[in-house]
Amino acid sequence: MVLLEDFAAVLGLTIAATCISITHYTGNPLPDAVGSLLIGTLLGGVASFIIYTNTMSLVGRYVERDLLYVQPTNPDLHEAAWMNTAFRGLGCV
Repeated sequence: MVLLEDFAAVLGLTIAATCISITHYTGNPLPDAVGSLLIGTLLGGVASFIIYTNTMSLVGRYVERDLLYVQPTNPDLHEAAWMNTAFRGLGCV
C-alpha cells in the first residue's frame, strides 16, 4: 500500500515537472492544465483503491455457509443461525 502511494507521488511529480516545462518553453498553458487533470485522476484512482481495500478489511465479508462447520458443545444445538467471523489475514477468515 505504501509503495503504491509513493509510486503515485513520484509519478505525479514527474507529470507536473514535464507539463510545467512544456508550458514554460512553448508558452501554451494547455499542457499545464492537462497535467493537472492527469495528476488529479491518478491520485483519485489511488485513493479510491485504498478506500476500497480498507473498507473490505474494516467492514468484513460474509462467509459461505458451506465453509462453516459448527461443532455443537450443547446437544440441543443443531444449527447456528448467526456466526461472528474474524479477518485474520489475506484469504483467512
